[in-house]
Amino acid sequence: MAKSNLGEFSIPSYVEHILELDRQIMKLEMMARPSGLGSVIEEMQSRQWEIERIMTQSIISPEFIDFLKLNMVIPEVSSLSSQILRHFTQADIVKSYSLFNSLVHSHTSQMEDLLKSHQRIKNIQELIAIRHIDTAAAHHIESVLSMVEASARVYSKIDVNLWSSALSNAHAYQHFAERQLSKLLKENDQVAKRRAIVTNMLGGIAQSCQCTFEIGLSMSSGEKQIIYPIPKPNLYGFANQSLAFIYRAGVDIDAGNALERALPSRITKLGQGIILAVYQINKLSQCRKKGEIIKPTSKMLMACSLIPTRIARGREDFGEIVDNLFFLLYEGSGSDNCRLCNIVDDEMLNPLWRIKHLRLDFRHDVDHGKDAPRKHGKIADAYRSLIGKETPITSKDWSEAQHCLYSQLLNMLNEIIKIQETKDLA
Repeated sequence: MAKSNLGEFSIPSYVEHILELDRQIMKLEMMARPSGLGSVIEEMQSRQWEIERIMTQSIISPEFIDFLKLNMVIPEVSSLSSQILRHFTQADIVKSYSLFNSLVHSHTSQMEDLLKSHQRIKNIQELIAIRHIDTAAAHHIESVLSMVEASARVYSKIDVNLWSSALSNAHAYQHFAERQLSKLLKENDQVAKRRAIVTNMLGGIAQSCQCTFEIGLSMSSGEKQIIYPIPKPNLYGFANQSLAFIYRAGVDIDAGNALERALPSRITKLGQGIILAVYQINKLSQCRKKGEIIKPTSKMLMACSLIPTRIARGREDFGEIVDNLFFLLYEGSGSDNCRLCNIVDDEMLNPLWRIKHLRLDFRHDVDHGKDAPRKHGKIADAYRSLIGKETPITSKDWSEAQHCLYSQLLNMLNEIIKIQETKDLA
């Protein structure tokens, strides 16, 4: 397939093509083992990968590719989302907010704030355009909101508190984008262009983070969800803070590469991978006519929302993250009767046991009783395996502990997926 460009193909057409291929592949996978259709599936998957390769060459933002890959796994939401986005214009945005409110049967103050901020961002973008600096913040916000609206149409009976959580990501990115663009107006062109690149790329990340929420929603829609006040995503602000050096005049640096290498960006990508891996593990099990291995719990959706968007900068942040990993992976897989033990040996599940040991540091009294020394030892060993010291001290220590924990968990989950796939081929 020859390389194409955006003048020849629209992004929605790519989305629709990939989604249609994904739907066909999912149907064929259900029949593949008894009917020998494996080669057909491989051919279709190669077509899908070729389309993604062309998109990678044609579209600058790799975050948008990640967004598509995540969004593909929920066809009923993602196809509806792309339809909404295709017709999403500034003139329609007020109607869309009104429709959203009617779908969730409630009026939310968040929607009013989003609408006002969105208009301010559009006004700033018009001023920036005069300087020939491209910004897509408003489009990224519309993309996220189209996904929320699509979910509201598919899952319209879900409690309104959940939809407030669904909007938290859009709200966090929008507030960040408005601050960024306001600063950009006062900067020289060199620095302003870097700030625009960071704002746009984080908008792509906001889209992919919203996908993990949709994945959590699809996995947990049959379960009554307990939605506590979810801490606001702090990803965007901390990612930008880690790039303070790129906003100095005279510095010669690639802003996009700097953001990709930044610790908050890498944490978020791993967090998204964890959610997607959970979905894939359950899907592979269901294709073999078995039940979910990591079953929906009352706190699954909260975990899917927080894990990719919250960066640990201190003890409290890290405790919240450990809690949600515990809810999603430890409780979800059966707690002490862990269903993952039927797939892999105990040693391979060390990252899962590590979550349990880390949680002792936050939710248990470890200073009393005859087991106190043993518990302290487990906690110290867990931290030592992540950052090489018995306890995190600085904000960087906490962030690096989160990054290492996510990396270990994702490696574990990917190994489980490989073993599942090998068993399917046997």
